Amino acid sequence: MEHSKHRAVFIDRDGTLNVEKDYVYKIEDFEFISGAIEAVRLLNENFFKVVVISNQSGIARGYYMPNDVHVLHDHIQRELRKQKAHIDAFFYCPHHPDGTVDEFRKTCDCRKPNPGMILQAE
Repeated sequence: MEHSKHRAVFIDRDGTLNVEKDYVYKIEDFEFISGAIEAVRLLNENFFKVVVISNQSGIARGYYMPNDVHVLHDHIQRELRKQKAHIDAFFYCPHHPDGTVDEFRKTCDCRKPNPGMILQAE
């Protein structure tokens, strides 16, 4: 059976992959939702690309830095790989129109529900 290289599932991070908590960016605050690892592995095994798209307004609000998000995503990937699962790509939007950090205070095309992160992933 030939599998398309173009099959992908786009998932949110907070509240879908991990338990929803306010502004999760620390490894010690991260907790997988029950069944999430198994779901990712099932998608992997069925030749779907798994892409995380996540609004991370905590960056614009000055709660944490972009590197903190990368560190957490690396942790998620390591934990998934221990269970023979993986995320193919992570995309996040650091913007928010009410942010306190000038660089990230704006309205953008990447902040969900806008399609920017999905278009980047394509």
